[in-house]
Amino acid sequence: MKFSLISSIVLIIVLSTITLKAQDKQIPGALVHTVLFWLKNPDNPSDRIEFEKGIKVLIATNPQGIMAHIGRPATTKPREVVDDSFTYQYVMTFASVEDEEAYQTDPTHTDFVKKVDHLIEKVIVYDSLSIP
Repeated sequence: MKFSLISSIVLIIVLSTITLKAQDKQIPGALVHTVLFWLKNPDNPSDRIEFEKGIKVLIATNPQGIMAHIGRPATTKPREVVDDSFTYQYVMTFASVEDEEAYQTDPTHTDFVKKVDHLIEKVIVYDSLSIP
């Protein structure tokens, strides 16, 4: 009986530790805002420079965002489930839906849109709320 009780306690401790470590790996912020951009002229170096400059200013100056990422499609092994047709991926996390809504009308965001809109052919946005 003691072995069973000790085993149960050890198992609970191990599972708690694993859960805590997994929680540490979560992206901070309740809302994850993922945006895919397709540039009109993705092979034009000056268009890329202009877009990258604009989005880096947005990331550096926006007050609502917690963390951000800007990237290009990775050169991972092609698979049927991988869509690498976009030019840029932008991810920003927010503490709440309200913060993301404030971001939409914040001058840092609206100025970015005005400055790069002429470069963009298509935009898709995926917003998700973290599962507690």
